[in-house]
Amino acid sequence: MRVMVTGHRPPKIGGYRTPNPTEQWVRTMLHKILEGMLRKDPKLVAVSGMALGADTIFVEECLALGIPFIAAVPFEEQDNRWPGESQKHYRDLLTKAKKVVYVDQVASYHSDHFAGKMNERNRWMVEHSEQAIAVWDGTKGGTGNTVNLLQYKERKVLRLNPSTFETSVMEPEPDEDLVGEMFGGD
Repeated sequence: MRVMVTGHRPPKIGGYRTPNPTEQWVRTMLHKILEGMLRKDPKLVAVSGMALGADTIFVEECLALGIPFIAAVPFEEQDNRWPGESQKHYRDLLTKAKKVVYVDQVASYHSDHFAGKMNERNRWMVEHSEQAIAVWDGTKGGTGNTVNLLQYKERKVLRLNPSTFETSVMEPEPDEDLVGEMFGGD
């Protein structure tokens, strides 16, 4: 089974200074969830978009548990505007991936626009995973769009809300207009 993550960048999970209470809660919850999934399926594989924040924490917890992961990178040099330490950590994580997919290089997922590249990366992850975890506070944006696509694809989503420190299972209830607008209604 494959499980993907979608989630917020550091500003919405406590900031760039770590550890902090929100980041620690997200990390602890991801660890517990992945640990439980691994007990149920020892062949579990994870999928991450490799962005700063929830994606990176997810990968770190996969590595701590020995879960192989696929890095679904939207385009080469995704990290070129990140701080030096973040770039170094990101590149180190990429070397530990079971597989690195540069989604922009997959013809059916190609886009010429930055936001389009991120949307296509998210679509690739949804289409290559059976389960999903969303570190999402309910706001609009890339994570919200991906949650909506997951629901459109009739997937349950395990949601970790970093604003309230609550977890929930989201049943499929997509906004079909938004899916069409962001992902072409696939």
